[in-house]
Amino acid sequence: MNVLLRVSAAQLLVWALVLGPLRSYLLPESESGPLSAALSNGWACANLTCAYMFWRSARLPQPPRAVVYGATLMAVFKTAGDLHGLLFLPPNLALLSVGDLVFSVALFVGLLREMPRFLEIDARDAAKEN
Repeated sequence: MNVLLRVSAAQLLVWALVLGPLRSYLLPESESGPLSAALSNGWACANLTCAYMFWRSARLPQPPRAVVYGATLMAVFKTAGDLHGLLFLPPNLALLSVGDLVFSVALFVGLLREMPRFLEIDARDAAKEN
C-alpha cells in the first residue's frame, strides 16, 4: 500500500506542475481565460496538498485508513475526469487525458487489489490493542 501511495503522490505532483507553472507552455494564453487560469491554479494547489499527504502517509508502517480511502477516491475522480475529457477536449489535448486515464485506472485497480490485505492488517492491529 505504501508504494501505491507514493505512486499516487508522484502522479499528483506531476499534475500540480502541469496545471501550475507548466500550464503556459502546454496551453497558450489565448485559449485559456482568467477563470480557467484561476481554477487551474486552485486544482494545482489541491493536487500538491494531496501529494504531500499521500507521501507523508506512505512513510508510516501502516498508513491511516482515511488517507488510503482518499487515494482511492482520487483515482476514481481522476478516471471520471479523464473520461469526461476524452469526450469534450480537442484531440491534441485529449491525448494527454488518455495517458492519465490509463495511469489512473491502473492505480485504482492496484489500490483495490491491496485493499483487503490493508484492511486485514488494520483489523488485526486493532484487535491487538483491545
